[in-house]
Amino acid sequence: MECMVGWIRKKKNFLLFKNRDSKREHLKTNVFVKDDTMACVIYTNRKGCWAGVNKYGIGFVSAKGPYRIIPKNHSSWKRFNEIGETVLKQANTLIEAKELFLKIYKNHKIGESANVLLCDKNRAYLLELCLDKIDTKLYSDHVFKTNHFELLDSLNSAFKEAQLETSKVRLKKFEELFEKSDIEQGKDLISLLTHHSERKNENICRHESIIMTVGSVVFDSSDRKTCAYYNINKSPCGGIFKKEIISFAT
Repeated sequence: MECMVGWIRKKKNFLLFKNRDSKREHLKTNVFVKDDTMACVIYTNRKGCWAGVNKYGIGFVSAKGPYRIIPKNHSSWKRFNEIGETVLKQANTLIEAKELFLKIYKNHKIGESANVLLCDKNRAYLLELCLDKIDTKLYSDHVFKTNHFELLDSLNSAFKEAQLETSKVRLKKFEELFEKSDIEQGKDLISLLTHHSERKNENICRHESIIMTVGSVVFDSSDRKTCAYYNINKSPCGGIFKKEIISFAT
């Protein structure tokens, strides 16, 4: 519900990550899966994945946007992650991924809103999606997102003032941590994703009464291999990140 996602380009690899923030009852609803074509974190209680990469080096993550209303005859935000899984199964290039995601999105009535990142080793597209409104931006170095909009910023008024402030403060804090860190590999991001601040609304790893971070994953992907670091079904700070090396079928 209140997540942190991002993409970072390096010389020989890219890093893609997500902290999934949700209600406490969703602590046991995450499973890391892999096969010859892709690796991703899926839900045990519904369709779709919330982060993943495929054998062509295409990555997907999403975070809920500021508009949280589901109009009549529209499906919920959950549909965005179903589209993400479909894109990972079918897209060979970043352009294909973007076009396929938007094609499916336009052909379905989906309520609420989302920040979606689609990436490869060189670029990342940010898609801000809300009902019939679509805006996109291309990044070539790095991009981080929480839950407010940057491009469709007029829709941020749908947020409660406290929610909007928290989203902006957490994003600013992560950017500050990133600028002070030497991030080269996926494992280098773990200290940022488990960060606790003196100010609660700056926490990257969250432990609030209703919302908490229920899982974290980092994909470190290059032409030769993908390494995944993940700590799911618990607070990221509360355990050891497991490392998986994925060799996709050629």
